[in-house]
Amino acid sequence: MGKPKKRDGQDQEEPTADKTPGQPLHSASLSTTTQQETTLDTILQAIRESREALKQKIDNLTVDLSLLRDDHRKLTERVGATEKTLNAVTSTQKTLTLETSDLISRIKTLESRAEDAENRSWRSNLRIIGMPEGMELSESNTETFLENWLKDTGPPEGFSAFFVIERAH
Repeated sequence: MGKPKKRDGQDQEEPTADKTPGQPLHSASLSTTTQQETTLDTILQAIRESREALKQKIDNLTVDLSLLRDDHRKLTERVGATEKTLNAVTSTQKTLTLETSDLISRIKTLESRAEDAENRSWRSNLRIIGMPEGMELSESNTETFLENWLKDTGPPEGFSAFFVIERAH
């Protein structure tokens, strides 16, 4: 800044780079200070607005995060309940599989017994005693085996035309 000169009782200052010539020193510094204050006020206002905007965004994010945590908790509970149900269903399925195989075995046994009882209940049954079990396996079916066996071991003149094997077991 320049030094003030006295001229006819008025304070004047020499011109400098930051002020115009003939302007008093006090007036130039007020103008610069006012401009700086205005600039600072503008910057402070922008900072306040940015701060409020950020605060609002943070508040929104906090709410969203809270909702996500609640959703996560609910999903975790549902997954836990689903896993318990799946374990129960798997256990039940294993038990039912074992029971089913036992029942299938029992059904086969009962079917065999029912067929045997039915076969024994027929009238005019011929029962051959002393023939080893499983000999009929050499033929395609039991009826064919029995016809061939009776021809080989039966009377030489054969059987009458009324002799028919309807079923053999």
